[in-house]
Amino acid sequence: MNPVIQWTALPDGSHESFRVPVTAMSGAWAMAAASATLQRPAKRGLERYFSPIHDAGEAKEAIDDSTGMFFVIAGINVLAGFLLHRAFLVDAAIIGGLAFALRQTRSKPLAFILLALMGLSFASRILGFFGVALLGAGAGGGAGGLVLGFFAVALAYRAMSATVTLARHRA
Repeated sequence: MNPVIQWTALPDGSHESFRVPVTAMSGAWAMAAASATLQRPAKRGLERYFSPIHDAGEAKEAIDDSTGMFFVIAGINVLAGFLLHRAFLVDAAIIGGLAFALRQTRSKPLAFILLALMGLSFASRILGFFGVALLGAGAGGGAGGLVLGFFAVALAYRAMSATVTLARHRA
């Protein structure tokens, strides 16, 4: 048993030291108390985007993760707007604005609008990939554009399910 010196501040500003014996059990309690602050292990990689949402904390985390990726998608659209065509800047502004508003409000209607927008965008990419254009839309971007569009729809669906879970836990 190794004693540990602990310092305690007294009301008059002076300090008092005393020895506390450290046992295996007290060390286990300290580790348990430290791990209790981390309610669950951190999610890594794609687990962050495809794991089920069970409680309000996970729902808030899912909304933050999804909107963070929408900011990345908006950034990609900004780059495409400067390098390829200015119309991508409008997409970037809409996606970035909706993602910001969703992160701030955690609103179901905003999540639904984002899901509908991403779904329509993905549908136009699919039609553009196969050579069918919808009112000039569907610049596709090839297979990479399809993968990015599918990922955006999956993110929007996750944000939508997170806002529904969050509303269910608030009620």
